Amino acid sequence: MAFIWPSPACFELVGRHRTHLFKALLVATRCHKGRL
Repeated sequence: MAFIWPSPACFELVGRHRTHLFKALLVATRCHKGRL
């Protein structure tokens, strides 16, 4: 399954949480699922 990069807004959220890698991953996954 190819990963589709999240929207800019989601990218900002991930950037804010980048110090907490696991949380950033959850945010990215949630944003990604929201676009499907």
